[in-house]
Amino acid sequence: MAELETPDVCAYSGCVHLGIIILCGLSVLAGACSRSECEGAPEPVRPLDLAVAADRDHLAADLASAARTAQQYGDRAAEGPADPRYVNVETLRQHARAYCQALLTEHFAAIHRLDLDAVERIAAASDPRPQP
Repeated sequence: MAELETPDVCAYSGCVHLGIIILCGLSVLAGACSRSECEGAPEPVRPLDLAVAADRDHLAADLASAARTAQQYGDRAAEGPADPRYVNVETLRQHARAYCQALLTEHFAAIHRLDLDAVERIAAASDPRPQP
């Protein structure tokens, strides 16, 4: 799969999210899945205007794709070798899914020049699972 262009993420919402992704990725996925399995379809950098219906639809499609990819990523992580840091496979699955979802959400916010917090709120609102 082609590499996605990844602009400077910290310029959009601070490095706090990036730090969470790195910590989560290191603790969750060591050996279970490679980061390359958590990728969206390549698309060019293109700013979106969320006041425009077509751009909102585009972002919704990106976020739906991210949710599917993250779910598959979590499922693959749970099928991998047992990780002694996890009490059960479901916890590993959930952490891997959250890791991948965060990576992809941050990626789409960056390539579409959108505020990460706004994109995360939109993603959370479209997620049918209960939020913690």
